[in-house]
Amino acid sequence: MNSMNTTDYVLFKATYRGGKSPNYSIRFRDHLRRRQKISAYPREVESHRLAKRVMELVESRTHGTQLDASTRRWLEGLDESTAARLAEMELIDPRSAFADKPLLDHLIGEKDAAGNIITPGYQQAMEAKGDTPIHVTKTITRIRKIVDDVSLIHFRDLIAPGASARVQHHLGEMRRKGEIGGKTLNYYVTAIKGFCRWLADEGRAPSVALEGLKRVENAEVDSDARRALMPEEMQSLLFWLDTPAAPERFGLTASERSILYRFSYETGIRPNQIRALTVSSFNLESRPATVTSQAVYVKRRRVHTQAIRPELAAMLQGEFAHRMPAATAFRMPDVTNLAKMFRADLADAREAWINAVRDDKAQAERRKSDFLAAENHQQEKAVFYSLRHGHGTALALAGVAESVIAASMHHANRQTTQRYIHATQKAVASALDNLPAFDSPKPARVTG
Repeated sequence: MNSMNTTDYVLFKATYRGGKSPNYSIRFRDHLRRRQKISAYPREVESHRLAKRVMELVESRTHGTQLDASTRRWLEGLDESTAARLAEMELIDPRSAFADKPLLDHLIGEKDAAGNIITPGYQQAMEAKGDTPIHVTKTITRIRKIVDDVSLIHFRDLIAPGASARVQHHLGEMRRKGEIGGKTLNYYVTAIKGFCRWLADEGRAPSVALEGLKRVENAEVDSDARRALMPEEMQSLLFWLDTPAAPERFGLTASERSILYRFSYETGIRPNQIRALTVSSFNLESRPATVTSQAVYVKRRRVHTQAIRPELAAMLQGEFAHRMPAATAFRMPDVTNLAKMFRADLADAREAWINAVRDDKAQAERRKSDFLAAENHQQEKAVFYSLRHGHGTALALAGVAESVIAASMHHANRQTTQRYIHATQKAVASALDNLPAFDSPKPARVTG
């Protein structure tokens, strides 16, 4: 067929010196009347189906009409090489060429056989933007868990009917089972929606997926709320770590853990900032002594300098005396083991505190208390962050003004600071003592 109309095509098998091609090819004119050729399939009937779909695309581009639902579904399931060829001809949106690429390739980057990144993904984009390694790892891990658990293989799975509901239900089930709390659920939602926006912004997807996914509003009072370590508990923990009974944990001696906990409690610095500190981050000769975190490791993305108490500064001088400036200041296990390490130390310190009294009744009373407990009666859980919460609470108990506490904790919003100030029954009882005394009413005289 020498002369082709817009809707015409020719199906043929190319002939080479060694014989014919195993696959059919389709020759046609595109929407700009350019001669085009695209590879089809070994079976003639399947090749005709492809050719008809291609001609529907040509018709749509020629006359500016919308594709019908059947053709749109076909495009969503199109293999990567065919989609790329059609995009090259400008018959479909170039973003459709990414439709058949696994979401995992978009997430962590496409690799060659040797394991080298050939097409960067969301992970590499976050790293290039300057996000901290801890934040990148947490975000990618959360997205990958959703993708794996809900079987989201390709982009078409993200936009399939009910996709948002499936993800929302799965996160809700994780929360119901106690695997995550409300705040963590919101972190998952933020992570996966950020990934979906990036896919659209980068031209890898024709639209933003999972827009129906919702955060929960009551996350602050959920079961993953963190408890604060009170000053008396901190003292008992440090006392126990100074005993021969304190073992090594996750490669850290009791002495290393003691100074790590004390530094975190007294400065209120976030765990991720602590992990990035080096010896050169400290100025222990100044008055007051200070520690400075670089902006890239700070949540507010601003350089943060914190004062250090003289006693702690003297301890750190001894620790750093023989270390190079670039050496890591505090050795710390990974995020998961950091929490396990802290809770294990709390459990042992609590047991030692309970056994410090010999009377069975006194021990039973101590076991009922929240002192050094992994979870208190308000269902607040002990994590390494409890040391930061303890910092804010201890300052409040000492009568420090809230504005000063906010500055110490490097908060931009004073409302955030309020979440770190935990009231105790002892503090409430002390406050009630300030109420005015009232005379007891005299009993009414009974007349007979």
